[in-house]
Amino acid sequence: MKKFFVFLCVVCMMFSNMAFAVQSGGYAFFVENEYEGNNSLNTAVKVGTADNNINTARYTKIIGIVSQNDNEDWYKIKYESMGKGRFILYRMNGMDYDLYLYDKYGNKFSSSTNSGDRDEVIDNVYIKANEVYYIRIKYINGTGPIEPYRLAISVD
Repeated sequence: MKKFFVFLCVVCMMFSNMAFAVQSGGYAFFVENEYEGNNSLNTAVKVGTADNNINTARYTKIIGIVSQNDNEDWYKIKYESMGKGRFILYRMNGMDYDLYLYDKYGNKFSSSTNSGDRDEVIDNVYIKANEVYYIRIKYINGTGPIEPYRLAISVD
């Protein structure tokens, strides 16, 4: 029953995010729902088109869940064009998550580890065209209800 409720929350957020994209001038969001089993770099969920896993959208939104029992999620992303990247993990009430970026070799090169329930922001990261990057979202602690996180990525 708990998994069904979480699934229902993710679906509702997905539709509300798509409506936001249309209302805000047609920004191209690629919404990727988290799939369990993405708990390590080697099992990271690929974010991008089905054919080549390259993300052609300049704006990407990822929705997922981490908790004490499932404490991290990994994503693999590659952009078709270069630019400055901005990664924002929006805070969840009463929850503390951290955000990390890794290069194609698995080396951490940037992170945001604010304490408490403040947004995690990684800004002005140079994104190379057709280069693989890994995103890690880690649960630190929390007292709030388990709610889906929202990660927004832009490359300009």
